[in-house]
Amino acid sequence: MLYFFLRRKKGPLGRGPPSGRSKRSVIQVKVKRGEPVDKALKRLKKALDKEGLMREIRSRRYFEKPSEIRRRELARARARARLQAMES
Repeated sequence: MLYFFLRRKKGPLGRGPPSGRSKRSVIQVKVKRGEPVDKALKRLKKALDKEGLMREIRSRRYFEKPSEIRRRELARARARARLQAMES
């Protein structure tokens, strides 16, 4: 069996998990008898992408100031609004 653990960020004031989520996420991939490990790794990657954990890990590689986070999220919202306006 392959296991992947990710420690979740603590909630406000450093107490407990944020918004009721568990402190750790466990993604489990069972390797079937006779199954190549490459296939199991591929299933693990799909599970990680589905949960969005790889994106979160990449975003936490370096510290991002709260003002930068707000600026990035506002830019994404403007782009979404622009797309919706074009489709309508």
